[in-house]
Amino acid sequence: MPSREELIRIQKRIVRNLKREINELTGADVPPIRQYLREYENEFKHFREISSKASLVRAARRAQIVYLGDFHTLRISQLAAVRFLTDLLVSNRRVVLALEMLQSCHQPAIATFLRGEISEGKLLREINYAQTWGFDWKHYRDILLFARENNIETVGLNTTPQRVKNRLRARDEHAAQIITSITTESPDSLVYVLYGDLHIARGHLPTTVDRMLTERNESRRKVIIYQNNETVYWRLAAVGLEEKVSVAQIDRESFCIFNTTPLVKFHSVLNWSEQLEELPQRLPPGWESEGEELTDYCDFVSEISQTIADFLGIEEPDIENFTVYTSTDLNFLEALAREHNYDASEVREFEQDLLLSKSCFHPKGNIIYLSSLSVNRAAEESTRFLNSICAQHKGKRKNRLDEFYFRVMTEALGFLGSKVFNHKRRAKPTSYYEAVRDRNRGLKLSEKDQVFDSICRCVLEHRKIEEQMMEKAKLPSSQRKLFSLPRAVLLGSCNAIGHILGEGLYYALIDERISKAQLRNLFYVPLEQPNVAANTYRDLITYLERNHRDRKDERSNFDLPPQRFPVLS
Repeated sequence: MPSREELIRIQKRIVRNLKREINELTGADVPPIRQYLREYENEFKHFREISSKASLVRAARRAQIVYLGDFHTLRISQLAAVRFLTDLLVSNRRVVLALEMLQSCHQPAIATFLRGEISEGKLLREINYAQTWGFDWKHYRDILLFARENNIETVGLNTTPQRVKNRLRARDEHAAQIITSITTESPDSLVYVLYGDLHIARGHLPTTVDRMLTERNESRRKVIIYQNNETVYWRLAAVGLEEKVSVAQIDRESFCIFNTTPLVKFHSVLNWSEQLEELPQRLPPGWESEGEELTDYCDFVSEISQTIADFLGIEEPDIENFTVYTSTDLNFLEALAREHNYDASEVREFEQDLLLSKSCFHPKGNIIYLSSLSVNRAAEESTRFLNSICAQHKGKRKNRLDEFYFRVMTEALGFLGSKVFNHKRRAKPTSYYEAVRDRNRGLKLSEKDQVFDSICRCVLEHRKIEEQMMEKAKLPSSQRKLFSLPRAVLLGSCNAIGHILGEGLYYALIDERISKAQLRNLFYVPLEQPNVAANTYRDLITYLERNHRDRKDERSNFDLPPQRFPVLS
């Protein structure tokens, strides 16, 4: 199978897994929502033709109601909403901005804010934003600020229906009543509706508005604009057009615009649920504001790497010698072979990382792959790159023991680097893995849950190995079953164990139990050499245990660093 097709297949599989995870997270896998989703997906069985932004703008300017789909956790979705609105403000025509993010009962507070009479903070309190909407305010504030600056009338469409069987339908009915009233009172106005992408499917909100208008012997020209539908995206990708096409026309009245990939779209839900900051996103060519530069993630990664290097006092000439790939790069696997001389086995190893939906760093060619736009993930991989150029890693380890602890140590340093940017980030403690293991006993687990259950058990088994390493100052045998795990369990276990160590190192730095100079030395340790990573790990956990932050009164009994831990000298 050609590499491009293989990468598309991998990304589709990841998206399916992400959607399952999101359903578990949100509780969305219930009959009313499944039916609602099927109706939405039916809209995309076929699409009419490749279109353009100019054609879309012309159609929208002729319409009386424009429905624009919103993906609430995706920052670029709201950026596109504001940018497209500017293209519709071309005359003295009245425009009414109708927003799902606002409840109709809060209209007085909305009007007061738009007049500039109350602050953002007071608006958020007045409308109880955290409870009534809850998605990142930074993503939505620009919409309201734009409306205020351009004197655009803005109304809330949402409500919290009580004692109804189908809340989705009830919300559509409520929003439709408001839209119908506005367009009936002012037929020449443009009603610009920003509502969830699922809601604007033809059989949902637009049909409800049409029905209400028909009951009044009225009709309106409408345009429906979806964002980043994955079914259409995969069809474009199959013929190599995913980066060239920003607009597709679905049928006579509906279009779909593309400004990101399905992976970024669905990863944004998980990033939002974990309160992870994301890297900046910009709209594609033709959609950006005048003078706005295109996104270059190399710049962001370079800034992150330089910040961590400055923090630790690392000076390396090759700190910008890396290449960043993201999910937009569907020719990525071919580029590994063509531009970075990866052989077939090395490409397969990268494919395995992609299947696990992992951001990752590979020292051959200094390749950083970002599976999502999480700042935490970008900081981790930037730190691992920094470690690699300091220690001159080659990507080769002697045996399973060396491989296991090399991964643990690089995960630890990566997590430490991410804490420089996000000090609120927390590693899951051993007690968390104990709780998951105990909860899973006797349960029939899904394949994904089985993998995570195995990871939990490995983390706990490794805790016993740590105790032996500290007590006897010996390394475990490389023949232990723990070091021969399936790849998914191996990587997950190394990630969990490494994060725990990385957090310990961070707090040791903050508490002045370890200096920046000592941490800087860690970046130069040749972790790929036989037993070096395992010995370094043993020395560090022993040191942290003997100089625990809760033993402040005892700390004077130990020099910093102890002679037996030369890695910290």
